[in-house]
Amino acid sequence: MSKAVEFYSQSEDRGAEESLAFLMVKNALIFERLADIRLAPLDITSSQTRVLMMIGCAGFTMASVIAKRMGSNAAGVVRSIDKLEKKGWIERVRSEEDRREVHLHLTSAGEKLINQIPHYMNETLNHSLRDFSREEFEGLINQLKRVAENNLAQLHEYEKEGE
Repeated sequence: MSKAVEFYSQSEDRGAEESLAFLMVKNALIFERLADIRLAPLDITSSQTRVLMMIGCAGFTMASVIAKRMGSNAAGVVRSIDKLEKKGWIERVRSEEDRREVHLHLTSAGEKLINQIPHYMNETLNHSLRDFSREEFEGLINQLKRVAENNLAQLHEYEKEGE
């Protein structure tokens, strides 16, 4: 792994509640709860929404890949898939090349739902960013993209080491 600038060290006097990791997890958990509240009228949870988006937007079609990408256990992802299928938003299709593989695809109802979700979340996002200037907002987006890129690169390096 390449050497990164060290913002944190064991001698750092920053408390746990001020650490970047804590703040990112805290915000993710709060946002997940807010999403559950906002998405309730659509009869979908934030967990199910993540799985739906992985299928419809990211193009992942296998439960095992979705679970790995989400950092979730396969059983939890399969439960979400079962619920999404029962509601008619996705369908399971057996692979023509390998009959052991089952691929997940959006139904037309699932595509319609994906298009509705942003409308339900925009108010929450705008409220979260209410005291931000346009420049601060754009800066936050760019910084979060960089953190995500660095995290993915780090993850890929660890996965290579584990092979």
